[in-house]
Amino acid sequence: MRYYETLFIVHPNYEQERLQSVVDAVTDEIKKQGGEILNVTDWGKRRLAYPIDKLRIGTYMLIHFSGEPKIVKLLNAWMLLQPALLSQLIVKLETAPEIGKKYITRDDDEAAVPEDYIVEDDEDAEPASYVQNESEDSEPAADKN
Repeated sequence: MRYYETLFIVHPNYEQERLQSVVDAVTDEIKKQGGEILNVTDWGKRRLAYPIDKLRIGTYMLIHFSGEPKIVKLLNAWMLLQPALLSQLIVKLETAPEIGKKYITRDDDEAAVPEDYIVEDDEDAEPASYVQNESEDSEPAADKN
């Protein structure tokens, strides 16, 4: 058995009962495919790096599980069909996660959160502008076809 984690983003307007039903559906699907749930952590509502379906905020959920490699493909296909999930990612872990370890939750203060997980909430910040690689005076490259 291998260890995996899936991080998925749920629509921010889901109340706690509806959010719990989405998490239960994901965990039930993992179990149905032969996996074992190790940890389920609610990271809470966070600002998205870019809009998804015109939304700028989402509720992040993290699940650690173990299972055979075939689970990843089946779970990924199932999650892509779920309208409640804005985005999702499944990653293979090199080592087993600590069972029962408290990962980032809604009640954690910034001091307890690893630096690479901190999301700055700067409401006045402008979105980053895209940098154009070619200068505006240059002609676009000709198509070789």
